[in-house]
Amino acid sequence: MTDPIIFVTKKDVLTVWEAAYYLNVSTKTVYGLIYRKELEAIKIGSRYKITADSIRRYISEKSAR
Repeated sequence: MTDPIIFVTKKDVLTVWEAAYYLNVSTKTVYGLIYRKELEAIKIGSRYKITADSIRRYISEKSAR
């Protein structure tokens, strides 16, 4: 299986759906992570964009535990 971090580095921002795909969680979970400020997101209109750095940080923090 390919490491998802490799793919995340190719984009600066991800949609909620893309973030959910890379984290292997639902979009509802991603919205929850944004709400709890566990993921850094930018709101553009009514949509959120999640920074790739935020995804990498989140994975790194969860892996360290």
